[in-house]
Amino acid sequence: MPKRLIEALRDQAHTIELAVKRLSAAKAQVEEHLAEQLHYLSPIHRMPTEILLLIFLLTVDPHVYPRQSPSLVNDTKLLGNYDAQAPWSMADVCRGWRELAISCPDLWTKIEHDNSRSNLALNELRLALQLRRADYRHVVVRLNELRGQSIRKAGSRSLTTFILKNVAERCKELGLVTN
Repeated sequence: MPKRLIEALRDQAHTIELAVKRLSAAKAQVEEHLAEQLHYLSPIHRMPTEILLLIFLLTVDPHVYPRQSPSLVNDTKLLGNYDAQAPWSMADVCRGWRELAISCPDLWTKIEHDNSRSNLALNELRLALQLRRADYRHVVVRLNELRGQSIRKAGSRSLTTFILKNVAERCKELGLVTN
């Protein structure tokens, strides 16, 4: 009799353990769902897309959001103060921001090239994508040239040459910075 009782108790304990595991899994699902719902209650998710788009545009407009000093608003040096990486960063936040950023050609009209970046093919692809997203709008280009590195080897292409060939007819402003 004690063996049967012990076996019955073990079976009950096993059944209870399985029930605890199922309840724990269900609890985890409910907590995950609740976290998702709370995420959507965040103010950024309630913001109208028009307002969010204006914020995006402010991050790339050199005349609205100067990087160095508010006194430079009318200075021609302001060309270098915009954040050319901003649209790429914003498009990486989430699917909604990506769709919004890609749908706004004005976000992609600021092109900055730093000649110290070495992957020419990747930079050409990125530039082509940015020009496509700018949708034939005029562009502002800033070239950061390191002296003597514009053309790395005789006969080789440089991204600077690639940029100038591909944006010449669309270029509204061109800034060249050398050290």
